[in-house]
Amino acid sequence: MARPTCEAVDWLRPHLAGLEGSNVSKLVFLSDVHIGVGAPTNWFQTDIHTPMLLAILEHVEREADRVAEFVILGDLVDQWTYVPSARPPAPEAIREANPVLFGAGVGGGAFGSLSKALGERMTYVPGNHDLLLGETGVRTLLGTDARFNAELLYEPGLGKSRVLCTHGHLFSVFNAPDPKGPSNLPLGHIVTRLAALWDSQNLKPGQSVANLPDTGSPTGWRFDKNELETLIVDVVQGDASLAELVVDGLLKATGQTRELPITLLDGSTLTAGQAIDLYRDSFSRFSDPRQFPAATYGNEPAFFALWDCDMNDKLGHFAGILGEKHRVVIMGHTHDPSEQLGTRLFTPEFAYANSGFGCPSLPDLARPQQPKHVTFVELELDASPGGKEQWRLDVRYVTRSASGFEVAEAPLASEVINF
Repeated sequence: MARPTCEAVDWLRPHLAGLEGSNVSKLVFLSDVHIGVGAPTNWFQTDIHTPMLLAILEHVEREADRVAEFVILGDLVDQWTYVPSARPPAPEAIREANPVLFGAGVGGGAFGSLSKALGERMTYVPGNHDLLLGETGVRTLLGTDARFNAELLYEPGLGKSRVLCTHGHLFSVFNAPDPKGPSNLPLGHIVTRLAALWDSQNLKPGQSVANLPDTGSPTGWRFDKNELETLIVDVVQGDASLAELVVDGLLKATGQTRELPITLLDGSTLTAGQAIDLYRDSFSRFSDPRQFPAATYGNEPAFFALWDCDMNDKLGHFAGILGEKHRVVIMGHTHDPSEQLGTRLFTPEFAYANSGFGCPSLPDLARPQQPKHVTFVELELDASPGGKEQWRLDVRYVTRSASGFEVAEAPLASEVINF
């Protein structure tokens, strides 16, 4: 299994030197906020989700002296959830649409304030919806102190090579960077753009997708997955093309043809038919490590990526493989912080936590049974006097308070790891 190339331990030492004696002991992980420009098809809607995100940022800033590193595990912003005719926004447009979060210029807003408190202890690991953001885009949004980690796998310095984090799209047939796609965009980008068109056709006046239940599927669609699962058998057996199956299904649902143009971030266009041709063999190519690095992770990686991650929003299979060499694995992408609750993914050998997401819809937030939450992960490292270490892994969430929103005192899930 490939190991991440990272010099985080050496990098971190000088940045912690000025905090000696201040009990620096915490790693914080946030992902999948999906901040856009306020389009009706954006999962993150400013008036709904900004106050909840601010509760997290203010919580981290209050504890800045204890935070060794704040790791953004991808998809903080979103360049995917837009109708095909719209050109996805550049980082500057996302910043301008969210001045409370990013300010009017580089290093402003709530993220700028947190960046000033943390210095260079803020690291950005890319996801799929921000695949083309790059280091320049990250610093446009977060300020010049923010560190950009181009590798999809990252070992935070404080974890001493025992903690591994990644967004998780590496293990998705739909969403792993694809060398056949324009600028390495995967099939999931096309699927999400068509799903945004379907959403736009079904919204009532004044509505956004935040008014609809089950918003925010990491695969991009909100259709009946049980029906799709019956068709995927043909893909696994090699009798059907995944791209053709899904794209043609979305075209039919939206009343479009294969001639439909899709505008990309650089202003170029790609028709739906051309996308089918580009991604026709994406499932079979997923087993080629020269094209998809996840091909080196266990047996039948394409099947597990499609079935577990893409069909069922689970990353436990790949977390287990990563856990063979790491005691703690943190991922995002699935938008499911409860993925490990009630399972045996917390084991004596390793612990896996998912950071969830920051843009649940109003119906999902309010439903009486198993409501969704805005979540993040904290990993607290506590060295005992005897030289042994005890780590506490918490999935934290935001709750409503008398004055607005705050991080709940009790976590959604918690695990203690002894060394």
